[in-house]
Amino acid sequence: MTNNALSSGLILRLAHAMLLDGRPGNAAILADTAQAIGMKSEKILAIKAYALLLADEAQSASEAMAEWERDNREIGPASPLQILKAIIQQKSGDEEAARTILIRYSETVEKQMGGPHLPAAAA
Repeated sequence: MTNNALSSGLILRLAHAMLLDGRPGNAAILADTAQAIGMKSEKILAIKAYALLLADEAQSASEAMAEWERDNREIGPASPLQILKAIIQQKSGDEEAARTILIRYSETVEKQMGGPHLPAAAA
């Protein structure tokens, strides 16, 4: 295992512990720092966005997701991050965008898995 992988794993564990300890602001700062030093991981993005949501920073969480897509790559239509993205949209007050994201995610997963997987919130 490389030093970068070890560092990334430690940062993820520490940020997760901060979330569990009720310190979402600290977890968001740690995830942001990890991204700033070059750790480009969807797991770090997920922790950052979720931490911002817990800290009642839905707009900042939305900006973090948009920045990721602009700087790195688009979040795949079957990625579980789509669910987080929908929650962020809903918390930001855009119910229609949240519903659209969930429906598109569900349809993609349904095609891949061969069965209905529509989250109850989108039904």
